Amino acid sequence: MENDFRALLASDPTIAGIVSARIYPSTYAQNAAGPAMRYQKITGSIGMHMEGSDGLSTDLMQVDVRAELAADVFALRNAIVAALHGFSGTKGNTTFQIIELRDDRGTSFETTGAQNFYTRSMDFDVSSRAAA
Repeated sequence: MENDFRALLASDPTIAGIVSARIYPSTYAQNAAGPAMRYQKITGSIGMHMEGSDGLSTDLMQVDVRAELAADVFALRNAIVAALHGFSGTKGNTTFQIIELRDDRGTSFETTGAQNFYTRSMDFDVSSRAAA
């Protein structure tokens, strides 16, 4: 699911226009220039019923964004929410039943080495199953 979640983000033209290919799992690439984003699965569970697994996975995905300009962070945040919140469909090997924004944490400022970044974090509830 994580690879298809990334593919969903990368295939959005607004997101791609802001970050290009700077979409990373878990950690940012060292010395990554320009606006970037990272994603990671925080937790997840597999649905069950009396006869076993129903094949539905419910996961919490965290998406963090960073940029040198606050305006780029806001633009990227808005593009991600527009692409993901309410999404339902198939991408790659995953059928996403629904993706919903759960939490949108405020923008902050951090220094990493000699670089200064504005950052923002979002959590998305993702209900999915393997595509048929």
